[in-house]
Amino acid sequence: MGIGAMSLIHEAFEEITLFRFGMYVVGRTRAPFLLEGETVYLARLRQYARVQWVEVKPASATKGLKDAQVMAAEGLSLLARLPDKDCVLALDRRGKTYDSEGLANRIQTLASHHGRIAFVIGGHAGLSDEVLSRV
Repeated sequence: MGIGAMSLIHEAFEEITLFRFGMYVVGRTRAPFLLEGETVYLARLRQYARVQWVEVKPASATKGLKDAQVMAAEGLSLLARLPDKDCVLALDRRGKTYDSEGLANRIQTLASHHGRIAFVIGGHAGLSDEVLSRV
């Protein structure tokens, strides 16, 4: 069996065995210590899952927009990037709180029923009701 065939088999096996996550975030991490933590966490997560990181541009707060307008604009950007068939988990201050074990169990349950899980993280104003309705 050639190297190309082995590579295809390996990729197919990974596709079956690894969880698949999308991380949809508003804005970019700027603080160096947070960026370092983000990088380390993603490296750890990628040992167990396929992870796609998608950043959307934050709405400009300098234009005097109200929080609801900011959330609506950012929500449209997020929804445009989210695949319709993804199971969405919103990381939002208004949502349910999980400890590590609870979150792991929730992810395990969702991953067994859905092809892919999308984590959505809003900007400073949070997530719009339109985005939260996808949860």
